[in-house]
Amino acid sequence: HPILVSAFILLLFGAARAETPPPFHVARAPQPPKIDGDLHDDIWNDARLETDEWISYNPLYGTKMPQKTNVYIAYDDRYLYFAFHCLDSEPGKIRTTLSKRDNAFNDDWVGLSLDSNGTGQIAYHLFVNPSGIQMDALNTTASGERFEADLIWDSAGKITDDGYNVEIRLPLQSIRFKGGQNVTMGILFWRRISRAGVSTAWPDIPPGQWVFNRHAHLTFPELKQPRLMELLPSATQSVNQVRATSGGWEDADGKSDVGLSAKYGITSSITLDATVNPDFSQVESDAFQV
Repeated sequence: HPILVSAFILLLFGAARAETPPPFHVARAPQPPKIDGDLHDDIWNDARLETDEWISYNPLYGTKMPQKTNVYIAYDDRYLYFAFHCLDSEPGKIRTTLSKRDNAFNDDWVGLSLDSNGTGQIAYHLFVNPSGIQMDALNTTASGERFEADLIWDSAGKITDDGYNVEIRLPLQSIRFKGGQNVTMGILFWRRISRAGVSTAWPDIPPGQWVFNRHAHLTFPELKQPRLMELLPSATQSVNQVRATSGGWEDADGKSDVGLSAKYGITSSITLDATVNPDFSQVESDAFQV
C-alpha cells in the first residue's frame, strides 16, 4: 500500500537522521592556554562539551565507540581554542608518527569540522595526530575536501597514561565569519583509531550524509571579525652554468626575482588575492568567496 510504504521510508529516514543536539554556548577564556598538549590550564576546567555516544561512520556505520573522547572549547578576542582528551584502554598501541603536513591519516587522530559562517556550504577541517602533526582541508559542497588549502593554526599533541591529548589554537583571522552578538557556527568532531581501522564522529554521520547534514551548533556571546590583511614577500635565485670542458665550467648566469602576494578580506566571505611583480608592471588579482 503506497501510504504504508511512505510511512516506512519516513521511519527509516528518521532513524538515520537523529535529533540535532542543542546549541553549545562557548565560554570566553579568562586567559589563553599554553598549546603544549597538557590540559592543566584553568581554561579547560569549565569548557567541556557534553557529547553522547560517538558512532562509527567508516568502514561501517553504527558501532558505538568504546574509547571515550572529552572535548573542550573556549575563545577570546583572537582565537578559538579546542582541546581533546582521547582515552584509550591500550595507550601502548596508539599509532603516531612525525611526518609531513597532511600525511598522517594512517595514524590515530582527532579533529573537527567547523562551519564558521553557519551556512552549510563551507567548512574548515582540522585534524591532529598524537604527535601534534597537522592535517587540514577546506570542504565545500561543490568541490569536497581540498587539502591544498593550508590554514594558519597551532596544534600540540601528547601521549598520556590513559590515551592522548590534543590542543588546537585557531586564529579568528584564519577563518571567515560574520561577527556580532550570539554568533553561531556549525561543528562536528571525529576520531580515528588506527589499529581498529575505525573512524567515529559526533554527531554521527549516517550513510549517504556528510558533515553539512550533521553539524551541531556553537554559540559565541560576541565575536568580532578581525580584518584580514596578509603580505607574503618572496625571493628566488636561479643559477645556470654550462660545462665547457671535462675539467671546467663557463661563467654562471644568475637571475634573481622578488615578488609580493597580498590577501585582503573585503567581507566575511569575500577575499581579494593579489600578486605583484618587482617593477609593478603586472598585477594579478582575484576575488573569491570562502
